[in-house]
Amino acid sequence: MARGVHSPKLKQEAIRLRVEDRLSYNEINKKLNVSKSTLSNWLKDKPLALEERLTKKRKRPYKDRGVESKWHKIAKKKPLDRNQKGRLAEAAVLFRLVLEGFAVFGSPFDGEKADWIACVPDSNKTHKIQVRLTKHTKGLPCITLNCVRNNKESRLKQEDFDFIVGYNLYNDTAYVFSYDEIKHLKTSVAIQKKAAEAWHKML
Repeated sequence: MARGVHSPKLKQEAIRLRVEDRLSYNEINKKLNVSKSTLSNWLKDKPLALEERLTKKRKRPYKDRGVESKWHKIAKKKPLDRNQKGRLAEAAVLFRLVLEGFAVFGSPFDGEKADWIACVPDSNKTHKIQVRLTKHTKGLPCITLNCVRNNKESRLKQEDFDFIVGYNLYNDTAYVFSYDEIKHLKTSVAIQKKAAEAWHKML
């Protein structure tokens, strides 16, 4: 059979799964290995009801967020405002940088994009560190790459940081990314296991 050409029986089964079993495109795709674009063409006059779509959306599994930390449990009892969350993330990263042996300094001036300046042990190298509390979505938590510049929201620039660290309060983990790793991204970067506590990138 030619690529992209499906048998009438396959189409008939797709229709049955939609009409009788009330399956979504994703669910039918997994069963029949038919592309979503093809399913959309076959089933466009057989939509799921709004309540059915909402129910399926609620049942979608969340990405693994790890084990809830005791700090997150405390924060749930005493909700933090935006400034408190920011200071908490900065303190958590400072704690880790000191443990890793970096000499760390903060800027005395307000408005600086770098939260910490980290001096590499036994070296003349220094790094500008931008710290963010991870933002939780329905997928993996992410680190926003935007900032306010001249009263306007814009993307962080290369001169603003060498490394950006996202602190996830839920699992008490810091995710380390260099500028080069995320320079192609526009608004955010999702956390990655390989970036968890990856302070070696700064050495």
